[in-house]
Amino acid sequence: MRRGLVLLAFLAAGCGSLPAERSIRIDLPAPPAARPLSGDGLTLRMLRFTASGPLQERNLVYAEAGAPDDTRQAATIVWEAPPEVAASAYLAAALTGAGASVIGNGIPGVPNYVVSGVVQRFDLLGGATGTAIASLDVSISDAKSGQAWLTASYCAKAVTADRSLPAVQRAFQAAMAEIAAHLVADTAARHGGAAIAAPVPRGSRLSSC
Repeated sequence: MRRGLVLLAFLAAGCGSLPAERSIRIDLPAPPAARPLSGDGLTLRMLRFTASGPLQERNLVYAEAGAPDDTRQAATIVWEAPPEVAASAYLAAALTGAGASVIGNGIPGVPNYVVSGVVQRFDLLGGATGTAIASLDVSISDAKSGQAWLTASYCAKAVTADRSLPAVQRAFQAAMAEIAAHLVADTAARHGGAAIAAPVPRGSRLSSC
């Protein structure tokens, strides 16, 4: 059985455009065919990410199509874990699948680097179908010196095929998968000696996120 992050969705009064009562699962990524971070002794400690405002809470943040800047919290639509927990768990699984050794926060171990991050957006934009948006700032620092090793900003959008829960699930999964792929690629390039300026904007349609 694949591990997953679950969004428990319950239709709230006044939120008629949001999904009906059921639950959404965002599966953690399976190991990719290529493992660009394996064989080089790369060990990362994944800290719990942070977020601000309503993203600190479990309630789903959303906006209607007619007022995209007017974000709201669904009264009874909640994540099983807050977005910062879900995002760090997803990226930890992606880095592990790519071949890195990832140590969870509070778990004994001696890492080369420490990974931290800030969730900027993790919300659903309404419309005829809907759009899942994920935007993260990620920093990887040397565990001994604390010096920044890689600093990047990632953003991805994925349009839902319809307003069904499976479609919303696939959209959030696609957005996180795109961010994870860019993070793995940047980490591999940096570990290979490439100089990466900070911040590195990657992902789809960054300016619109």
